[in-house]
Amino acid sequence: MQKKIVDVSGCDNQSIVVEIGCGEGDLSEWLVKRARHVYIIEIDSDCKRATQERLSAYHNLSFIDGDILKVGLASIQETLFSVVANIPYNITAKIIKMLIRYKDRLRHATLLVQAEFADKLIALPNTDSYTSLGIYTSYHFKVKKNLFVPKTCFKPIPKVDSAVITLEPRRTPLFVVDEPLFFSIVRTAFWGRRKTLLKGLLNSPYVHIDDKIKTCPFFKERPQVRGEVLSIAEFYELYQQIQPYCRLS
Repeated sequence: MQKKIVDVSGCDNQSIVVEIGCGEGDLSEWLVKRARHVYIIEIDSDCKRATQERLSAYHNLSFIDGDILKVGLASIQETLFSVVANIPYNITAKIIKMLIRYKDRLRHATLLVQAEFADKLIALPNTDSYTSLGIYTSYHFKVKKNLFVPKTCFKPIPKVDSAVITLEPRRTPLFVVDEPLFFSIVRTAFWGRRKTLLKGLLNSPYVHIDDKIKTCPFFKERPQVRGEVLSIAEFYELYQQIQPYCRLS
């Protein structure tokens, strides 16, 4: 499985790669064999020591001590790099948000994540898996689900299946918005999932919206629409019309 992750990443002898957490060094070993240089960000001193010993013959490897959510990627010296990692499932969303901060320097990220989480990132409107996080991620990245990885591939067998995804930064925005405001509107649509979009927006905990939005063409045409049926392009259409009546709470 580790080889398949590296194969999907397209890592070669010109690649600068960041691995988030090394565990016992299984993925690390494949990376150092392929990449020009590998940086491992690891918080666990035992994992670091074991991987250092395992890969002592390789000289294209550096360790950065610390919690990835605290140290980030600022200490990586190269202008462009890739991220290849089997990441802890409980912090996957936080890691993706962290990657967004560095997307101007990121070639792409190849991540092993929980299969259910991968499905949320690629879900279509009006499906149970469609979420505000999926919209947020797709605004910043082109997302692809490459491999489904059944739980039986691992020992001991975990409780959930996994998937390998790639995130390719969008160099040109889908559209230009006030991002905090736009994504507060999107979050509201899913916060009020059982409400009509109009009712949810007027009662949003994330953004203050004047009831003048009722007069916008969007709601005159679709007064009963629910937020979870809107594509990201339709959210942009909504944003353009109601933005003059909105301010962050």
